[in-house]
Amino acid sequence: AEGGFDSLANVQKLFTSPWTALAGWIHYLAFDLAIGAWLSRRIMNGGLSRFYLVPVLPLAFLFGPIGYLLANLILLARKGDAA
Repeated sequence: AEGGFDSLANVQKLFTSPWTALAGWIHYLAFDLAIGAWLSRRIMNGGLSRFYLVPVLPLAFLFGPIGYLLANLILLARKGDAA
C-alpha cells in the first residue's frame, strides 16, 4: 500500500485527493484547538496556575488522550489536596 506518516507527500497518498487531506488536517487542528481551550478553562477554573498547562497542552496536541488524562489527574490531585 502506498502512503505513510514519514512525510507530507506520503500522508497525502493515504487520502483519495489533496482536498480530503486538507479537510482531515483542518478537522484535526480544530479538534485539538477546542480540546486545548476546554482543558485550559478547566484547569484555570480549578484555581490552578497556568504552569500546569505547560505539559498538558503539548501532550493534548501531540498525543490527544494522554494530555486529557494528565489534565484530569492534575485536577483530581488538586481536589484531594482541598479535602
